Amino acid sequence: MEKIEIPLHKGKITLMVLGSLLFIGLGYFLLTEDLGSYRYSKEVINLVGTLCILLFTLAFAMSLYKLFDKNRGLTIDDKGIIDNSTFTSGFLITWEDIMDVSLYQVKSTKLLLIHVSDNERYLEQMKGLKKMLGKQNIKLTGTPLSINPNSLDIKFDELNKLVSERLEYYNKTT
Repeated sequence: MEKIEIPLHKGKITLMVLGSLLFIGLGYFLLTEDLGSYRYSKEVINLVGTLCILLFTLAFAMSLYKLFDKNRGLTIDDKGIIDNSTFTSGFLITWEDIMDVSLYQVKSTKLLLIHVSDNERYLEQMKGLKKMLGKQNIKLTGTPLSINPNSLDIKFDELNKLVSERLEYYNKTT
């Protein structure tokens, strides 16, 4: 089976970095400006400002890390899939373990879910924040593993077709 390598889309990642900076600036603005409002109290505005700064600083750091990452975004070969497209990925998902793939969509964002036979085995490979996010993914989608094509140089439909065809090929030949 031919090895396929899909690069990270540096343009999209750059937009994520810039968007994160914009929201950090918004958070700072909310904290430092006196926004007298009849609708929201100062405490609520301060909470929103603080959350903006905290969450988007994390998003900024992860996006900046990916912007300078030299690894391929996604590698598909005869062993399986190595997804390096997000902060929580970076290890081999073997064809042997993959039971199915499916679509999970939140508004306009599509994720390719990778359903595996043993979620715990993959959770064990995750540490700290990655593990916490993996557990949340299981609660939300039934699997800790998903591929987000937003940071990859491929459209979702192409990715879904590619992975589905490779999984089908693996299942037929074993």
